[in-house]
Amino acid sequence: MSSPQVLRAKIPAKMDRVCVQGVWWPELVTEQSLEAIKNFDVRDDDVWVATWPKAGTHWVAEICHLIFNHGEVDKVDRAQQPMPLEFDVRPGDNRLPRYKAAPSWKSPRVLVTHVPKRFLPDQLLGGKGKVITVIRNLKDSLVSDYYFVKGWDPESTLTFEEYLQKYLYSGKVEFTPWFDHVAEYWSERRSQQYLLLKYEDMKADTRGAVIQIADFLGRVLSDEVIDKIVGLVTVKSMKERYNVAGELAAPGTGMKGKVGAPNLMRKGIVGDWKNTFTVAQNETFDKYYREKMADSDLKLGSL
Repeated sequence: MSSPQVLRAKIPAKMDRVCVQGVWWPELVTEQSLEAIKNFDVRDDDVWVATWPKAGTHWVAEICHLIFNHGEVDKVDRAQQPMPLEFDVRPGDNRLPRYKAAPSWKSPRVLVTHVPKRFLPDQLLGGKGKVITVIRNLKDSLVSDYYFVKGWDPESTLTFEEYLQKYLYSGKVEFTPWFDHVAEYWSERRSQQYLLLKYEDMKADTRGAVIQIADFLGRVLSDEVIDKIVGLVTVKSMKERYNVAGELAAPGTGMKGKVGAPNLMRKGIVGDWKNTFTVAQNETFDKYYREKMADSDLKLGSL
């Protein structure tokens, strides 16, 4: 692959982007939704799962839900089915966006978002509530997002090469470039309000991750419940639950069909990027990554 340059490609509708407040976003993120997030009324027991896309957002949110419900999956409030809070609805759509539906949710709420830290609610930044962040090998996140994008438009001709060029190297990256997004949250790694997790560590020891998250949330679980949760948060188990019927969606949203699209969770495999990146793409990426991370002390295993 040659040095990064922006290529032209047939882009699925999902990849339409808008620039709001100096940041590129998916088209359903609006000034109104960002303003609502900034002024959001945070509760003391709120848990915000804040990640860059395709980094284990839904996985961690599901773990939180199951911890709060002692592993009783039928007691999980699917009204809070993970969807980024910052997403608005299209003009003419009568559904209620998540940021308007969330105030009616029962506590403790699990709220998911992909916004950079500086866009989080002022009350949250002021110390109210808790934040869990997951950081994942960027290569795996990119591959996962590429197939997620393709899933929205089966007729798309977008190649992975075009995806890398247009949505990584161009700088016009949704939710800010990964390097900036991760740096903002990584700066809070010593804060008691934030729990920073690495995706690869969670995959290597999911049981340990469940215990760590439970401790962070102030919940004491029996070994039996912990083991039950571990079994419920496998990719296979979660895919089955995320295809539940639309009548379980949040009241007032008007959502129909599936609460969770099948392509929200693909493989969840560490190192799956090797099946998509070419040797040339990998070499160019590694050089780019080393330059961007030269001043960071964040280490993410083998890239």
